[in-house]
This record gives sequence, structure tokens and C-alpha cells, in this order.
Amino acid sequence: MNLDTVRKTVSGWRGKQLLPMWGQQKKEDPPLKTTGEVPLVEQASRTPVLEPLPGKRSPRWLHYIFLIVASILLFGLLLPPASRVSRPVRRAADRDSHYYIPPDLDCVRVVSSPTSGVLPGALDELRRIGLHGTPSVQQMRLDPENHKRGCHNAHLEAHRWAVESNCTHTLVIEDDAVFADDMTDAWTSVARLFRSGRPVDTIWLGYVGIRLDATSVPGIVHLQKPMLSHAVIYSRDTSRRIVGLPPWRPRSVSVLEAYDVNLWHSGATRVGATFGVYPPAAAQLASRPSSLSLDKNGVQDWIKTFTGMRFFASLAYGTCSGLYRLSPYLSAVLGTVMEMPPDSLSLQKIYTCNTTIALDSWA
Repeated sequence: MNLDTVRKTVSGWRGKQLLPMWGQQKKEDPPLKTTGEVPLVEQASRTPVLEPLPGKRSPRWLHYIFLIVASILLFGLLLPPASRVSRPVRRAADRDSHYYIPPDLDCVRVVSSPTSGVLPGALDELRRIGLHGTPSVQQMRLDPENHKRGCHNAHLEAHRWAVESNCTHTLVIEDDAVFADDMTDAWTSVARLFRSGRPVDTIWLGYVGIRLDATSVPGIVHLQKPMLSHAVIYSRDTSRRIVGLPPWRPRSVSVLEAYDVNLWHSGATRVGATFGVYPPAAAQLASRPSSLSLDKNGVQDWIKTFTGMRFFASLAYGTCSGLYRLSPYLSAVLGTVMEMPPDSLSLQKIYTCNTTIALDSWA
């Protein structure tokens, strides 16, 4: 076979779309307008069939991916502990600050444990941000075998209490939450959202989301696939849906075991009714050995800071975050070079832009 014959044969293959071409646009599925992603989860339980990476340019993509991931990891791991979130000693005048708290927020629940050493600081924080009543505190023993299961069950108990107490809206905070120095704008935005009359499932005071879209309410954004549940306001109906969720169980897609991620993918929180205060107004203390969490590292600690959350919010404002647009490539890399198929599968099936939609028309 001569060279001309080979060229014609390859050209014929391309014409029949048997070879993936660099730059060729893949037809995407129509965007979902609900969070009923059970089929997505069921599909994720099977071994994925990953599309091949583009031919000659794939090494460049791999370089970009590794550069981005390595930069974030290196930055987080080398971050000095002093730059992470802490609770400064407040003056008496600061501890007695007065804010307007919307009357729609009628319950507060603090999730803690009997061995916690930061609960007193959390109660001081609540008083500082204007919540002067006596909050309800639950102290459940930590789960020594699975911290995700322990987190899920602790939050489930908080919502069970909210339903039994007939709360209209409940602020559920974890005892390591730290609020912004000035909460005036945050509380004003929350009050305006309540007065707007739109359906509200949740209002996240601190978060990392895959996509954020502006709303007509100043200081409030639509959130999609939010994570970090250390300070969230839940409606009564949302608490009821969470109480009605199936019991926690291990998943083949490990990220779905996390309480915050499961809220979205289980349908407990819905598109168009999930909001966040912008910029985020609640961070978390650095990880502690007593937490039993696997997330005790500098990267996670930095993401939970005000700086980290605002950085990720800037990437996702008005668009699906660029980090998640790379998820199919990143999952292929992780699944190949690291023995962590559940987490690489999570990246492709859960941390993906394919099931996010533009909500600016819902403003």
C-alpha cells in the first residue's frame, strides 16, 4: 500500500467520524432543570467508559492539569498555619454587637461533640453576630470508623430537631464555624431574600460551588452543587426532606457519602432554590486531630478560609468553574496513574459541568 492510499483511507475514516479530532465539538445533552440525578448516580456505580483524550495534543492537556492541581496542592500544603482561620479574642463591645436578624430565622442548632474544645467559641460567635438567644446545642459522639457517616448522622439529628420544633428557618452551624468580622451586609441580604417571596430551600453562609449566578437580590447568588455545610440556613420543608432521606450507606462513588454533596444529588435541595451569601460570610477553623476527619491537611484548611472560598467563587461566578470543566480529563488521569477509581469516577460523574445550567434568567 503506497502513501496516497494510506492518506485516502485515513481521510475516509475521518469522514465517518471514526477518529476523534482535536477541536471537534461534542454534542452535549440538554441541561437538566432539576436535581433528580438518580440516573446519574446509578450510572456512576458502573465502570465508566472514558472517551480517549485528543491524540497529539493530549500531553499538553496533561501538563496543564498537573500544573493546576500541583499548584493548588503546593500552595495549600506550604501555607503557614498562622494564615489559616482562627478566632481572635473579641473585645466586649464586639461580642455585644447588634445586628438586624430577619424574623424568618427563628431557630439555631449547633452541631458539636462531647470532646469538642471549640464549642464555647462558637457560642461567642453567635452572640457576636446578633443571635443573642439561647441556641440549641447537640453533642453527639464522633464516629471513629467513618467520619462521613458521623457528619451525616449529626446533621440529620439537627434537622430532626428542627422539624420537631416546628422551625420556619433553621441556621445549622458546626462548632468550628467562624463568621465575618462585619455581618451587616450578609444579614441584610438574607432579609431581602426572605422578603422577595421566592422559594428558598437553603442559604449557604460559607461554601464552595461549581457554579454561581447573580440574582436580583444584592449580595445573594444562585448556587449549584455547593459544598461545605458548616453554616447553612434551611427551610422547614428542606429539613423535612433531609429527615426523609435514606440512611447513610457506603457508595461506590465515594464523594456521595459526604453530607453536603449528597444534599444536592439526592434532591433535598433544588435548582433555583439554593442560594449563597456573596461573598461568603462564614469560614471554618483549621482541622483538629479530634475531628476524625480525613481532610486534615493544608489544602483543605485553605479552601475553608475566607480567601479560599472567595477564590473558588471567583472561578465559578457566571460560569461553571474552569476546574470542573477539566474533570473528564482529570478523572482519566487520576484513574490511570492513581489507584483511586471511586474518587476519579466522582470527578467525572459528580464534579461535572454537564448537569449545571445558567440561572441568570432566574434572577
